[in-house]
Amino acid sequence: MIEPLLSTDQIQANIAPGFRFPFQHLIAVKSGGADEIRRLISELLPQVTTMDQALRFHESRLERARQSYNFGISSFRALESHPLWVNVALGNELLMSLIGDSVNDADRSFRLGLHSRSFALGDHRDPASEGHRNNWLVGGPDNAADLFLIIGSSDDATLDEGVASLIDTIEGNTHTVIYDERGNRLENDQEHFGFRDGVSQPAMRGRVSAGTHDFLAKRRVRNLPTGPEWASPGSPLVWPGEFVFGYPRQNSNNFRDPSSIANTDDFLKNGSFLVFRRLKQDVRLFREETDKMASELAAHSEFSHIDAELLRASIVGRWPDGTPMQQSPDGPPAQMTSEERINYFGYGDETCPIELADGRIVQGTDADADGIVCPFHAHIRKVNPRDRSTDLGAETNTMKMRILRRGIPFGPAYEDAPNENNRGLLFLCYQTSIRDQFEQLMFRWVNSTVNPEPGNNEGHDMILGQNGAATDRERFCVFKNASGSEATVSTRKDWVVPTGGGYFFCPSINSLNQLATA
Repeated sequence: MIEPLLSTDQIQANIAPGFRFPFQHLIAVKSGGADEIRRLISELLPQVTTMDQALRFHESRLERARQSYNFGISSFRALESHPLWVNVALGNELLMSLIGDSVNDADRSFRLGLHSRSFALGDHRDPASEGHRNNWLVGGPDNAADLFLIIGSSDDATLDEGVASLIDTIEGNTHTVIYDERGNRLENDQEHFGFRDGVSQPAMRGRVSAGTHDFLAKRRVRNLPTGPEWASPGSPLVWPGEFVFGYPRQNSNNFRDPSSIANTDDFLKNGSFLVFRRLKQDVRLFREETDKMASELAAHSEFSHIDAELLRASIVGRWPDGTPMQQSPDGPPAQMTSEERINYFGYGDETCPIELADGRIVQGTDADADGIVCPFHAHIRKVNPRDRSTDLGAETNTMKMRILRRGIPFGPAYEDAPNENNRGLLFLCYQTSIRDQFEQLMFRWVNSTVNPEPGNNEGHDMILGQNGAATDRERFCVFKNASGSEATVSTRKDWVVPTGGGYFFCPSINSLNQLATA
């Protein structure tokens, strides 16, 4: 089947291909009234960045990077001019007041709002806790946002100027800024616990021009005749209807053939649901608790080889540079795994060597069906069990659980300001079903001690998991070795605490125009 032509002039840029900028800023707004919000949207519209604009910018930037061998964050610093990009999303109550139920009817969790779903996600139930929804900086029962802006730039000063101008525009239209915060990519694209983030992403299918092979996700692999199709090794191609309304969806029984296009309201087309979670990270506590866990494990003769570095890598599933445990089981690699191989692994079966489009061969990776090297509770295994069947069915169904992550850290790196405790992740993700994608990942897999791979009871995702149902919030994980020995470690301390967020809808350019002129 020919992949669908994407409306690149309609889809907002952070959905796809993503801003990717080293500096981003979030602004949450409480509406001053329907007429005033229409006027504000009308003023913002000329600044809203589309997929088409982002694709052209990144193509030019990457071409310069290839010529100068200057990649990553530094490739942005080398730019001669610095753009300012803006994307806009709206909350459920505001959309209801402007257009009725058409968006709310598409997703029950969106209709209810994040604060109503907080306990289902395992968040704190103690009203005195910082993580209780009543104490959130934004997104609680009394401070949910109506309008949500994501602003990005390759330059910090350019972003400062743009944010100040936008806040003036917002407040000049009698609206109230109830939250704003800067995010910035850390060196080596690591998150605050010290692990490279954003390594594994699904590749969205679709064409960006009339050309049959002008794909959004460039094809760098000579694919095998069966199984998933890859854009690059380990990056599966997913039909765009999982992320953007109005396109074919992923088939739960087949990796390659799409399911039908969902029958949706015209307002939804080329739009996407956005989840925002402000996740505060306590780096000192994370290190102290994992040091303690490693000491407890090492007291068992069968696990005396486990130190804090190995334990932390095991609960993530990767070494700090992003290399998966299965490709370097005994310690961090002397040299980082190549970008072509860093995602090329499964759990149930060994991955065979695969040929790239340029003729190079990427070596496969050993299987780990029993969770000896990469434990069942490891973060990357919880959120993406890859080639394993799950409690929800065959591995093909896992492709329908994928989300487009667009998060960015906030706060200074721990080594730069160890006494500063306001740091973490501004988690952002896009999908067409909050309930069936983001929420299922959280409460069905991340917070579970047995899922997604049934038949074991080996613990929580110790990075992202929440255990709100337990009074003491205890979380545990089990380590095993090849001889069958097991040891369990646990903690009652939360080193990741949700402190804000929201569920939003990110409309197409046409739908924003409709809101502005309604």
